[in-house]
Amino acid sequence: MFSAVSVDADTIARITELWLPSIAADLREAESRLTVTSADGFHRSTDVGLAPNGAWAEFNALQSRTSSLLTGLSTDIEDAGTKLEDAAKLIGMADESINQRYRAVERQVEDRNLNDPDDVLPLL
Repeated sequence: MFSAVSVDADTIARITELWLPSIAADLREAESRLTVTSADGFHRSTDVGLAPNGAWAEFNALQSRTSSLLTGLSTDIEDAGTKLEDAAKLIGMADESINQRYRAVERQVEDRNLNDPDDVLPLL
C-alpha cells in the first residue's frame, strides 16, 4: 500500500519550524490572558446566598488548571517539533537553510500575531 503523502526537507521544516512553534506560541498567548483575579468581577455587594466573592474558589481552580494544561501542551508541542527535527537530521531529510527560512517566517507570524493562513501564505 502506497501513501499519497510526500515528505521532504521542506515539508519537515514547515512542520518543525513554522507550524508547531506557531501553535505553541498561540497556546502561550492564551495562557497569558488567564489573569482574572477575585477583584475582577466576583465581588458582590450583598451575599445573595453566596460568599461575597461568589464562586471565586471554583473559578480560580479552573483557571489554574487551564493555565497548567496550556503550558504543558505548549511544551509538549515544542518537544515534539524538536524530536521530529532530530529524526529528520538522523535520516538525512533536514536542510538547515530551509529550516532557517521557516524559522524567520515563524518569527514574523509570532511577532505580528498572524492566525489567518491567508496572511501567512505571502511570507512563504
